[in-house]
Amino acid sequence: MIVHRLTKEQQKKRLQDQVVREKKKQSCLSLT
Repeated sequence: MIVHRLTKEQQKKRLQDQVVREKKKQSCLSLT
């Protein structure tokens, strides 16, 4: 199904987003 493929792509993007968020969080924590 096309939807399934789409969700897979979204999951990939979401994962990357989460990683970036975590990095930002850590950097903020280290700054304070």
